[in-house]
Amino acid sequence: MIHLGDVLATPGDPAYGMGVFHRYPNTMDSLRDTPESFRTGLGHDYDSHGPEAAVGIERAFEPWNRANLLPVAPPALDGARERMAAGTTVADVGCGAGAALLLMADAYPNCKFVGYDISQYALRRAAEKQQEAGTANVSLLRAALAESNEAGDGTCRLPAPYLLARFASWA
Repeated sequence: MIHLGDVLATPGDPAYGMGVFHRYPNTMDSLRDTPESFRTGLGHDYDSHGPEAAVGIERAFEPWNRANLLPVAPPALDGARERMAAGTTVADVGCGAGAALLLMADAYPNCKFVGYDISQYALRRAAEKQQEAGTANVSLLRAALAESNEAGDGTCRLPAPYLLARFASWA
């Protein structure tokens, strides 16, 4: 049973929901730009919400990640737990601030984890958390979809068919 006190005042509880409110100031600020988005047809990328957006998303998912990620996700993929225990390379596309990635890297030290995200702010936060944790089996790369993987600017560009083929082998 979920108690309101857990949702609002117990950060260690899986039902804790206050982390989601961290993003609201940035979200409300972005509403000023919404009419222009409708006029031009151009949206706003992740980083247009500033560095606190990455923190807010991390805080929103953190309770679920801590309570459910390791016991739910690897067992749901046939053979994943065994392959990860033995050591394999795991990609987290859209890793955000790295919370899930770092939990998995700690639980599966024989694996190499590669986190990809489009947000410089999220990757900066992930790198800070990685340094604090002393996690050596994680690499973080800024990613964008493109026709080739040779950006030449430090950006890792992954063609969509490559991603789909890699994930299909795990499904």
